[in-house]
Amino acid sequence: MSDSPTSTDQGTTPRISERGVKIAAARLGIAVADYRAHEARDEHWCRVCGFWQPRQAFYVSRRAPRGCDALCKLHRRASNR
Repeated sequence: MSDSPTSTDQGTTPRISERGVKIAAARLGIAVADYRAHEARDEHWCRVCGFWQPRQAFYVSRRAPRGCDALCKLHRRASNR
C-alpha cells in the first residue's frame, strides 16, 4: 500500500498520508495514534458538531480525500436550506 491520499485499506476507506494525519490530528488537538484509532473504527469528524461520528452519518463525496463530506448529514441538510 502506498502512502498517497488515495490509497485504500483493504479496498474500503481511503487512508490519509502520514503527513496529512499529523496535520489533521494537530488541527483537532489530538495525538496521531488517537486519530488513527478513530480512522480504524471508520469514524469521521464533523466540523460543525465537533465530535466523531460513524461513516454512515456522512454523505459520500468523491472530492474528499477520505471519501465523505466534511459535515454530517444533519448539518449538510441544514446548510443547504
